[in-house]
Amino acid sequence: MENPVIQTSSGRVRGKLATNAYGYSFYYFDGIPYAQPPLGEKRFRAPVPAAEWTLIRDCTKSPNKCLQWNRRVCEIQGSEDCLYLNVNVRQLNARPAVPVMVYIHGGGFNTGDATRRAWAPDYFMMKDVVFITIGYRLGMFGFASFSDKSLNTADNCGVLDVILALKWIRANCMYFNGDPENITLFGHSSGSCVTHMLMQTPSAKGLFHKAILLAGFNMNEPSFTRLEFRLAQHLGFEGSEQDQKALCEFLTNVDANKLVNFDVFTEEEKMLYPDAVIFPIWPIADGTLISKDIVSAQRKAWSNSIPLMMGSNSTEALMLLKKLKSDAKVYEMWKNRPQLMLHSNLKTLDDAVMLGEMAKRVKDIHFGDKEMTIENYECALEIESYNFLYHDQHRLMQSRLQNATAPTYVYRFDFDSPTFNFYRIRGFGLGSKGVGHCDELGYLFVLPDTFKLDTNTPEYRCIELMIETFYTFAKTSDPNNPILQPNHWEPIHRGMVPHCLNINYEWTRLIPQPEYEKCCGIDEAYKLLNKDLY
Repeated sequence: MENPVIQTSSGRVRGKLATNAYGYSFYYFDGIPYAQPPLGEKRFRAPVPAAEWTLIRDCTKSPNKCLQWNRRVCEIQGSEDCLYLNVNVRQLNARPAVPVMVYIHGGGFNTGDATRRAWAPDYFMMKDVVFITIGYRLGMFGFASFSDKSLNTADNCGVLDVILALKWIRANCMYFNGDPENITLFGHSSGSCVTHMLMQTPSAKGLFHKAILLAGFNMNEPSFTRLEFRLAQHLGFEGSEQDQKALCEFLTNVDANKLVNFDVFTEEEKMLYPDAVIFPIWPIADGTLISKDIVSAQRKAWSNSIPLMMGSNSTEALMLLKKLKSDAKVYEMWKNRPQLMLHSNLKTLDDAVMLGEMAKRVKDIHFGDKEMTIENYECALEIESYNFLYHDQHRLMQSRLQNATAPTYVYRFDFDSPTFNFYRIRGFGLGSKGVGHCDELGYLFVLPDTFKLDTNTPEYRCIELMIETFYTFAKTSDPNNPILQPNHWEPIHRGMVPHCLNINYEWTRLIPQPEYEKCCGIDEAYKLLNKDLY
């Protein structure tokens, strides 16, 4: 069948037969609507299930990504009409049913693409799995918030989009040979944070059965300034912030293109949150979908009873290397305002003396007896990596050890390829070294820069290892498989230093987690706040 037609609960969809670079054939159904287009008055409202259709819907072309600013090419791309999912499957009309893997793309809650243009799932199609990606609202469209609850708007629309998509998947994956009782949800970076949010909220209970978190953890309440009123003023709104109805109406009716690529931050905010202009809008802790007490929500999370695989890369903040190697002002700023070297959710606390003591302890952990100067940029890079991800990952691990009844498997991606770590190469060129944020994605997906590999290369073997491991976890809830042997990947255990599967260019083996000791040191610094961490 070149163009199979599948009957879903919403209507019939036509897919297409494809073959990946290594000769594996599969079917894809791109652009299946799970919700009505969030246009007009629906812009800031909860998603509404897609209307049924009677004709066969052509699902052979990639749908729109959410409207966003592409900073690489400096242009607005995408559309508000973006609530579609993409289904990929090796076999149709076969038995038994196969595992379903659902992927949530990253992009700092403001950018990203669920389609094969960005993340082609061709490697996963080497396995008998139904692989689905979800398009969801981003930026102001996905995470605007209005305090007047009579407006019929919703907080965190982007997360609500994913929940509605999961409900559609649960009801329809069987038509694509998927098992509705074996769904794995996973994501990367902000997509991993969304996955983690759904692990913490009762609204998602039962919609998936295990999870994989890749370099993104929801262990802090959002700290960014809300920008709805400030942006509206910037665009010409003359009302008051208290008049939420007028504010909402203004932003609902304004040209959608004006809601992306804006800068309404103060210089102080840009110093506190250097990524604010790139990723200005974040989820809000609304107290229902996203808890205002993350630590308590994690302790009581329904997902403590499902298996989890999680991890990060060996130099997560590598993207900051150029700045930390070349800009001496960073170190002068840290000396003058030590709180700026702390995690973003601590920078604006009022107690300057306490923040100064915390910053001193953090400096001692990472710089030791070295001077805080540009010559010791590697220490600064370490601080940024711990602030960015490692300590939040540690907090989740410790919470799971205390509260989860299901296993937690931890990996560490340390595969330093000279040619295939595309995000590092994009930032620093060929000849650079290190494994930074996003570098693992080239071993899970076909990216725009991907090229065909000789199957005897370490890079291809790493793809095989990653895909086999993720697939086996999705299938059995245990990631151990023949490619990992003679390693046996144990979940983390209470009362001992956590071990992780370290995936290296030369070898893959289980090792004590290298970041654990310094994370414990940061725990001690946090005690100054008298705040529970996990």
